Amino acid sequence: MQPFCKSIERSLEGVEPWYKPKDAINIDGRIYHEPYSGTWVSYAAGERDGTTLSSYQWRAPGEWFAVVYSVAWMQKKRPSFVAGKLDEWMPA
Repeated sequence: MQPFCKSIERSLEGVEPWYKPKDAINIDGRIYHEPYSGTWVSYAAGERDGTTLSSYQWRAPGEWFAVVYSVAWMQKKRPSFVAGKLDEWMPA
């Protein structure tokens, strides 16, 4: 099997690649994986550095928001890495 095909296998939903980003497809600094069957997402690899509250938040955009929001709500403050576009949905 070719190396790229092995990367695809390691990026499929069944192997939970959001827990192992170094195994997922990385093209020019972007991580690609399948969070749910038939759906693919990506993010800049550097975005994980210093912004991870839970590895599960990297499964899909909705999971990212849910984890970040729940931590913000429980701590009554926004994590410092949350950008301005999300301010209206985040607790102050």
